[in-house]
Amino acid sequence: RLDWFADSTKNVTTLPRIVGGVTEQSTIMAVDVLGLICKDIHRTNHRVAEFAKAGQNHLYFAQIMAAHEMALAFQGNADMNEALKFIGLHWRLPELFLGPGVSGRCIQMGTQYIVNSSSSTDKMPIANASLEMNELWRITIADALASYTPEDDYTSYTILVMGIAYRPDFSDFGYSSGLEIANRLNDWGYKVQIHDPIISNDILANTGLKVYTGGPVEVILLATGHSAYKNIPHETTWWKKDQIVLDACGLWEEHRKLFEVYGVKYIRVGEQGWLDK
Repeated sequence: RLDWFADSTKNVTTLPRIVGGVTEQSTIMAVDVLGLICKDIHRTNHRVAEFAKAGQNHLYFAQIMAAHEMALAFQGNADMNEALKFIGLHWRLPELFLGPGVSGRCIQMGTQYIVNSSSSTDKMPIANASLEMNELWRITIADALASYTPEDDYTSYTILVMGIAYRPDFSDFGYSSGLEIANRLNDWGYKVQIHDPIISNDILANTGLKVYTGGPVEVILLATGHSAYKNIPHETTWWKKDQIVLDACGLWEEHRKLFEVYGVKYIRVGEQGWLDK
C-alpha cells in the first residue's frame, strides 16, 4: 500500500496497490477483496511485491541521504535548503528536505531490510553508505547541540528536544530521530528534556528521559514541525536572552526577526554556515 496518512488525497482508493500472493489463487482472492476499495491494482508474485515495497523506500532514502550529505559537505558554501528547492524543480526529481535525520518505520527500514537480506552486502555500497550517512547526520545534530553549552560547565545548560513523533501531527515515534538524538545527548551526560504535544507525558516519561514541563531553557532543537508549535515563537514565556534554537524542520524560519527581538540566536539546519554559528 502506498497511501500516506498526512495527505487525505493519497489513500488506498486513489493510489496504486501492488498485490502478490504466494500462490496464484491467493493473489486472485486478495485482488477480489482489495478491489472493493482499491481502483488501481497491480498483480505480481509475493517476491516481487515485497521487494517493490522495500525498494521504493530504499531508493527514496538514498536520495534523501544524498541531500543531507551535500548539506554536510558544503555547509559553508550555500543555503542547502534553498538549493534543494531548486534541485527539486527538475521533473525527474522529488523535492527533498533536510531534517534531524530520517525517522519512521518505512523509509530507512526499507534500505535496512534489503541490506540484511542481501547475500553479499559489499555489493551494496550505496545502501550501506545511506544508512551510515543517516547515523552520521544524527550525531552531527547532537554534536551541534552539545557545542552550544559551556565546555567547563555543560550540565548548567538544559537542551530541549521538541518533537519526538517522527512526523508532524502524528503520535508514532518509531525510529524517531528526535528521540535518538535526545538519548545520545543524555548518554553523553548532558541535561536533556523532551516535549511533544501529540504524545502524552506519561508515554514520553516511559522513554526514561525528563519531560519538559515549562519555562525557558538554554538550547532548543525543533525536530518535528507539529502544528501546535507553529505559533510558539509568540509565547514569550518560552524565551530568554542568549538562548539558542536549532530548527531542523524550518517551521520557525519566518520568525527570525522576532527571535532577534528576544535576543534568541536562531539557526536553521542547512543554512549557509549553520555548523559554524
